[in-house]
Amino acid sequence: MLWNQRQLKFLTMKKILSIIFTTMIVSSFGFEPIKVGDIILSDKTYKNAVILAKESDGVKIIHDGGPARIKYELLPTVLPNDVVKKIGSFDLNEAQKERLRKQHQANQLDALVIPRPNSSTRTVEQIVEYNKTIDSHISILKERESYILSEISKVPTVSVERNKLLKQLDQTRLSITRLFSSKLSLPITKEEIENIKK
Repeated sequence: MLWNQRQLKFLTMKKILSIIFTTMIVSSFGFEPIKVGDIILSDKTYKNAVILAKESDGVKIIHDGGPARIKYELLPTVLPNDVVKKIGSFDLNEAQKERLRKQHQANQLDALVIPRPNSSTRTVEQIVEYNKTIDSHISILKERESYILSEISKVPTVSVERNKLLKQLDQTRLSITRLFSSKLSLPITKEEIENIKK
C-alpha cells in the first residue's frame, strides 16, 4: 500500500511539473504545444512526440528520448495534415537564412578549439603563445558578450527575440569559461623554487 501511495504522489508530481513546463513553453514561445504521438522519419522514430515550438526552419519537439528538431520540409511527410495546418506555413528563404546563421555560429565556436601543445615536449614559449591565443579569443568573446547585452536592453522583456539573445549570451559565456579553463600553467623551475624558499 505504501508503495502505491508513493507511486501516486510521484505520478501526480510528474503531471504537475508537466503542466508547469508546458505553461512556461507556451508563455515563452507563444505557441501552444501539439501532441502528435509517434513521428516516424526514415532513420529514426520519435515516440510520444509533442511539438513545443515553431522556429523559422522547423519545429522543436520533445519525445520519450528527449528534445529534437525537425526540418519543416519533412513535416508534410511525417505529420497529419491537420497538425501541419495548426503549425502554419514556413518561408523557405527565412529557413535557409536561419540554417546559414546557425551553421556560421557553429563554425565560429568550432574555430575556437585551439590545439594544445604536446604535454611531453612543450616549452615555456609554446605555453605562453598558447595562452596568448586563448586570451585573444576570450577578448573577442567578451566583446560579443557586451554587444549581446546591449541588444538585450533594446528588446521587450517577454519576446522571442529576447529569448534568442539570452541563448546566445549563455553560449558565449560558456565558451569564455571553457576557454579560460583550458589555459595552461607555466612549470616552475628549480631556480624559481629556490627563490621562493629565500
